[in-house]
Amino acid sequence: MADLCRGLQVLLVNVVGTVVLSFWAGGRVGGARVKFKVPFGQMYSTKHDLFNYYQRGHQHILEHMTLFLSMSLIGGLKWPVG
Repeated sequence: MADLCRGLQVLLVNVVGTVVLSFWAGGRVGGARVKFKVPFGQMYSTKHDLFNYYQRGHQHILEHMTLFLSMSLIGGLKWPVG
C-alpha cells in the first residue's frame, strides 16, 4: 500500500510540476512582451528575434504538454509503482 501511495505522489508531482512550468514560461513571454513592446495579440515580432525565442519556447511546452501529461497519467495510473 505504501508503494502505491508513493507512486501516486510521484505522478502528482509530475503533473503539478508540468503545469507550474507552463505558467512560468508564460510569465517569461509576458515579461518579454513588455520589454520588447510587442502588443498583445501579435504572436511574433518582426523586429525582435529574442522575443520570438521566448514565444516559441512557451509554444513548444504547450504543444507537447498534452501528450506528456496524458501519457504520464495513463502510465502512472496503470503502473503506479516504479
